[in-house]
Amino acid sequence: MIRPLAPADAELFQAFVRGLSPASRRLRFQTGLNELYPALLARLTQVDQRDHVALAAVICEHGRQAMIGEARYAPSGEADGSIEFAIAVGDAWRHIGLGSMLLASLLQRARGAGIERIHGDVLWENAGMLQLAKRFGFAIRRHPDDASLARVARDLSVPARPSALLDRPITRDLEFVAGFADRDRHQQVVAAVERDARAGALVEGAFAQADQHLVS
Repeated sequence: MIRPLAPADAELFQAFVRGLSPASRRLRFQTGLNELYPALLARLTQVDQRDHVALAAVICEHGRQAMIGEARYAPSGEADGSIEFAIAVGDAWRHIGLGSMLLASLLQRARGAGIERIHGDVLWENAGMLQLAKRFGFAIRRHPDDASLARVARDLSVPARPSALLDRPITRDLEFVAGFADRDRHQQVVAAVERDARAGALVEGAFAQADQHLVS
C-alpha cells in the first residue's frame, strides 16, 4: 500500500532508514548518516501534505507494518516555483517496480496540485534513479553548483505520452498493481514494464487513472 506518511509514522520511518544499506542511505541523503537525528526525523514526518507531500510504501509483515519505500516533494525555494523530489526503496524491494509506482503517485499528486515544474538532485553514481527519471521523461543535466550531482527536471504541464507499441496489453494490470496480495504476480507485471524503454509514460498514465487505489 502507498499512503501519506504521517507524524505517527516517525518510528516506522526511522526503522526504514536504519534498514537501508550504507550505500542506499548515501544515495538517498547524499551523506553518511546511519539514522535520522530527531530534528530531521520530525521535519520529514511532520509534513502538511500540501506543500510538502510525503508518501510511504508499507506492507504488513508478521502482523506488523514495515515501510519499504518513500517518496516526497517539497518547495525547492528556487525562483521558478519548482518543487524538489526524492525517492528511496528498501534494498530487498529493488527491481520490482516499486520506484515506478512511487514516482507515478508523486507526479500525480504534484500535477493535481497545479505544480508545473519538478526536479531532483541525484548523485551521478545513482544509475538506478537516473534511469527511472529518464523513463518518466525527465531531462538529465549537470547540477549548476555541484559536479557530483545530476539535476533531473521535468515540465509537468507537458503530459506524458502513453506508448501504444508495447508487445503485450498490460495497462489493466498496472492500474491495479498496488492491490496485488501475490508478490509473485506483482513481480511478473512490473518486470514486463521494466523491460520496456517506454515504460515511464505508460506507468504514469495507468496510475493517473487509478490514483485512488494507490494513495488513500
